[in-house]
Amino acid sequence: MTNVELIRKADFSPNYFYMRLRGDALFDTNDIDKLATAFGVTPADVIVLASSFTDEDDADTITVSDSGELARRLLFLSGADASHESTVASINAAGAVLTVDEWQALIAGEGPRRVSSSVLSAVADHFDVDESYLTELHGTESAEQVEAAVSFQRALRDSGASAVAARALGDVSPGALNAITEAIRSIEKGRRP
Repeated sequence: MTNVELIRKADFSPNYFYMRLRGDALFDTNDIDKLATAFGVTPADVIVLASSFTDEDDADTITVSDSGELARRLLFLSGADASHESTVASINAAGAVLTVDEWQALIAGEGPRRVSSSVLSAVADHFDVDESYLTELHGTESAEQVEAAVSFQRALRDSGASAVAARALGDVSPGALNAITEAIRSIEKGRRP
């Protein structure tokens, strides 16, 4: 049976079906019932069959729920002037397998819906951030904290000051870190001729 035939027999709209097929949305129990009817089996048969599929690669993958937000975070970490080649080389040195084309797709928000957790872990290690910053894309509070800390570290580095351990910044609010960062940057601007 082709996808078109299945869509017709299960009474799905093509958009609805393909969104679920790509992993952008989940099939619910009503969908499973419609699929079972289309195939002439019971819903339990569909569930048993689906649970029997295992892919060793899936154990190492994470479904990206918001490609645009992941892209925004990756661009923030890498910076506008970063060389894609050197970034990818450093990430691969940490044990990941990533091509420049794959990296460019990720930072453009056009990457695959399933991303290797080892790649995201290596990216987090490369940029010295918690992996959850790249995997928990709907939390803004922890993202604000990470971004404020990264901006602070960059401002320190740009001013020639020593870096501060990230754990020392744990209790400082993102707003306070951003204010300190702006103060450092304005002092640094005042020093330049």
